[in-house]
Amino acid sequence: MCVAPVFDRPQPTGAVEDLPLIDERAMAEWCGELDRADVMDLLGRVPGECAKCLTGIREASTKGDLPGVKRMAHRLKGMASNLGATRLAHMARGIELASADLADAAVRTAALEQTVAATLEAIRFRA
Repeated sequence: MCVAPVFDRPQPTGAVEDLPLIDERAMAEWCGELDRADVMDLLGRVPGECAKCLTGIREASTKGDLPGVKRMAHRLKGMASNLGATRLAHMARGIELASADLADAAVRTAALEQTVAATLEAIRFRA
């Protein structure tokens, strides 16, 4: 059974900070379908994937490549959505769909980096 992406579910209105770091229901659903070793393997890959995406966003931004920034944000959004990392997915989606220019993307990326750190901390407690 596949978990619906966090964007297919009703989201609270208000500030992005009001979104949960982790959608407990979504995480419980996919974790319940895997054995413990597979869950731990997947969660263990999250920090590296986040780092790759953030590095890709920074590198594309340095090159003046807004479409590249958006592609890497899309990749991060997909991973976060599948994981159940609601706030991270929402913020990455904002970069992907709402960043009009590199300056806007840079502001959003700074906030995204803080959310990545908080999300990784929340995931670490599940390991």
